[in-house]
Amino acid sequence: MNIAVVTGNPKPASRTQGAALSVADAVAAALPRSGARLVVDLAEHAPGLFDASDAELSRLTAEVAAAMSPSSRRRPTRRPSPAC
Repeated sequence: MNIAVVTGNPKPASRTQGAALSVADAVAAALPRSGARLVVDLAEHAPGLFDASDAELSRLTAEVAAAMSPSSRRRPTRRPSPAC
């Protein structure tokens, strides 16, 4: 199972993101087998949030949706947030 962490606090690398990452770590530790972890900090993508043609956000949306799918085996190619 892939885990996606999406935070939207206006401050990049916020305490909210830290808490979300801690929860993701706990969930991954409780799973018998966890896959890749995708981390998306929307503060880093603020300029494109309301641009439907933003290619990076479209790609991230697809990766989050794939992580949500129980049958997903695809792993993200990179983590978009360097704060991880």
